[in-house]
Amino acid sequence: MPYERGAFGRFSEAVARNLGTARFLVVQTFLVIVWITINVMSITLQWDPYPFILLNLMFSVQAAYAAPLIL
Repeated sequence: MPYERGAFGRFSEAVARNLGTARFLVVQTFLVIVWITINVMSITLQWDPYPFILLNLMFSVQAAYAAPLIL
């Protein structure tokens, strides 16, 4: 498979453009609320109990990828 020089640049620009939209923020906020609610309220389905280490790891990975794309 041949590598196109500008492919990664176009991809990173598209990702950076989408990270700053209101739609992305609303969807991410909704998913975090659902994640925390399920893990706090559920007795049997707690895959990430308080203090939500897995959620924190996911935010850290997202920040590590988002920072270079935005800058």
